[in-house]
Amino acid sequence: MADVPQTIVLKLIYQARFHVIAQRDLKRATLVLDPGWLEGMTVNTIEPQPVTEGSANGRLTLGLGHIPAGQSYLLFVYFQTNPTNVGHRNQNVTLKDGNQTLLHLTRTITIFP
Repeated sequence: MADVPQTIVLKLIYQARFHVIAQRDLKRATLVLDPGWLEGMTVNTIEPQPVTEGSANGRLTLGLGHIPAGQSYLLFVYFQTNPTNVGHRNQNVTLKDGNQTLLHLTRTITIFP
């Protein structure tokens, strides 16, 4: 019997946790994620489901809805990277309330082969 070569494909599975603590009443809280959050990635689930999902100039928008002052909102996104997704990706995130930018975080992820 000939040996059958086996291929093992490893996929990095990870979680992003977004914790928004409202210092003031947020009427239309929205997270805006750079394309690097999704390029070469698979989104397994988002919990809880956002009120809305959309695209703003190529960026993923996740509408969180109303967050009262003093309250917090936790959003979990579960990802896995695809095996061919090697390199650096910008994963900036912006928190908005309607059209007003409240916070912008700069982040880069490096994926090794």
